[in-house]
Amino acid sequence: MLSEARPIDFFALRTVGQPQIKITFGESHNEILAGANELGPQHSKSERIEGVLDALLDATAWFREPTPGDAVFLMTLGFGDEHKATYRAVEKELASRHVRLFSLQFAPVVAGGFTGGLVQLTPRGYDVLASPAAFLNREDVGNMSWNSGGYMVAENIVGDAQNDPEVSAEKLEGIKIAASRMQSAIADMYRVDLEASPGQLKLSLASDLQKKVPNATLIYPRYEVLCQ
Repeated sequence: MLSEARPIDFFALRTVGQPQIKITFGESHNEILAGANELGPQHSKSERIEGVLDALLDATAWFREPTPGDAVFLMTLGFGDEHKATYRAVEKELASRHVRLFSLQFAPVVAGGFTGGLVQLTPRGYDVLASPAAFLNREDVGNMSWNSGGYMVAENIVGDAQNDPEVSAEKLEGIKIAASRMQSAIADMYRVDLEASPGQLKLSLASDLQKKVPNATLIYPRYEVLCQ
């Protein structure tokens, strides 16, 4: 992303855990790269002093007056459970500052949970005490990214119970391509202000473009009203 940046682009770097790095906007690309090079596998198990949501809330506050292209590029294993900041607080901060979130998640995506039913054997047969239920995880990296007008790409590099993690050259190249496409989406962002009554406006792609790219998806902030 740094190699594809334009002269007008500014970057900052914020990490979670040790070493904790805070490089605010205005520093050179070399400074950002030097900070990134301090990170590595030797720090992957270091003690975490804050949560991902806490760091994300802090980093979002670094943005000042909204500027087209304002965005956070998050690389994470997920939000986890250890944090003081709430999901809603971070989402509200992103919306108020008009910052979009683009994310690479390097761990499996947990879409939700499931609880089995509970039955009781009685002389009359089985009585259902509790029915099976599924619970969707609506407060994850993907939803926050999508609602902000960005999106998430998941690339599992930590493995699972059946597979050991392996970052192959092919997988690394896929990650680079994903980051490059996000860079393009960030740089090409623009803002439209319209006057319209609620319920009378629909955002969609032009029909000729939709025909050329049937799988194209329109991304825009879902949790704020852009039109006044």
